[in-house]
Amino acid sequence: MGQWLKLNLHELDLAIVSSARRTQHTFTGLGLDIEMISDDRAYNAGSSTLEALIRELGAEHQDVMIVAHNPGVSDLASRAGYGQVMSPCECVVLEFEGPMSEFVAENSHVALWHQSRP
Repeated sequence: MGQWLKLNLHELDLAIVSSARRTQHTFTGLGLDIEMISDDRAYNAGSSTLEALIRELGAEHQDVMIVAHNPGVSDLASRAGYGQVMSPCECVVLEFEGPMSEFVAENSHVALWHQSRP
């Protein structure tokens, strides 16, 4: 997944990562050289909480990544039009026109998706 992200998403500048050990290891394993904020609120968060974290913590950034948990992550992608439940090792890239401080899932669209394992 890290290689795919590096090849396809050159502009990532922030990762908001759940405080869970599993998500911390996942982010570290991606090998991305970007700022990371670990936040307890992302642990088992619903989509509205993830959306609020993007607006709050990502306000000064252009391209924000979330590493968190289902069902919240899948619900966030679904609200943007992704038509399936996300599985482990899956990435959905949403495009949003406007500042991250105004991010709303329904006003974004699915630009790319990738699953690293079958």
